[in-house]
Amino acid sequence: MATLNDFKIVMNKSKRYYKYLKLKREVAEIQQARLGFYLFALECITNNKDIDELKGKVNDTEFNSIVFNLQNDDLGIDAVDIDEENHIINLFNFKFRERFSPNKGLSQNDALISMKFVNAFHNLDSSGLTDKTKMFVDKIIEKLNSDDVWNLRLYMVSNENNGFPKEDEAIKNLKSQYGLDVITYVLGDFSNFISMRPEPIQATLLLNRNSVLSYEEEDLSSSKSYLVKLSVGELIRITSSSMEMRNKYNYENAEEIKDLNLDFSVLLITLEAI
Repeated sequence: MATLNDFKIVMNKSKRYYKYLKLKREVAEIQQARLGFYLFALECITNNKDIDELKGKVNDTEFNSIVFNLQNDDLGIDAVDIDEENHIINLFNFKFRERFSPNKGLSQNDALISMKFVNAFHNLDSSGLTDKTKMFVDKIIEKLNSDDVWNLRLYMVSNENNGFPKEDEAIKNLKSQYGLDVITYVLGDFSNFISMRPEPIQATLLLNRNSVLSYEEEDLSSSKSYLVKLSVGELIRITSSSMEMRNKYNYENAEEIKDLNLDFSVLLITLEAI
């Protein structure tokens, strides 16, 4: 079971993700955590790290009002992710709690509130819906009307401790009536995700221009990767546990680095990237 500290870590992580929104308006601190939680949770579950793409997946009424100045009725579904490769339609219902309570968790009503959205595409009718919700519903209807087989998943996502009770009858009915696989993602799952990913560290490098080679995986992609030629000494320095030495790019004596302790998780990631 996750602890109060796990709750605080996820809360702080969510606040960092809020900064990626780069909003110019003032937003209360707890609201920052709530907005950032959408991005953090979606990245955890979809493994998509593109912030702009994640923002576009969010259907939540409040998020769209604050971030995009867009009025939208989400009908109980806060985000939609369509996995074209695996033919899976992922629906998300978020429950963000401001305070930690070890024994609280998701309830049947949390899932049933999403049925307004589900009924819209189940009945093949998006009339009267607000623009963004209508866009998502129309996309889902298009997929379901195709010859391809599409699976439906409803993710119930919360920073609380507990998911649904096992063998919950209401959840079983969602599967049998709508073909929805209901999956819970709660505080412990996010804690595991964070623990598997080391926090990024900062290091300063001074490189010759000829030591850097840019690489584009696809001609039409705007993203770039960079290959950097480094000496073993520099690799040791920038992956060391000493913040002072990670930023001391102009060291002159190899004696300064020979006894450094290395952060092996960072070194492993660096070697994989190379």
